[in-house]
Amino acid sequence: MEELHKLSLIERKVLQFCARRKVTKEQLTMKFKNIPKLHRERAIDQLQRYHFIDLIKVVNPETNRPRTLYFATDSGRKFLQQFEEWLSHN
Repeated sequence: MEELHKLSLIERKVLQFCARRKVTKEQLTMKFKNIPKLHRERAIDQLQRYHFIDLIKVVNPETNRPRTLYFATDSGRKFLQQFEEWLSHN
């Protein structure tokens, strides 16, 4: 279970937030506004590197502007489940 400890607290919080629903970069910024931008962006990059979150680009039909949505992948959700099981046993 040592891979469970690879993620920082910030990374786990971002992953949990993205696991609930697809979120925009602005929503991530608002949710974690107390965390410096550099740490937030590093957490997102790290989670993408681990393939725990992914992004899709969509176009808002009203404004015709592209938006990026972040979401937890299946492996990210599996990690969260394993982590919560590990927490309940320790």
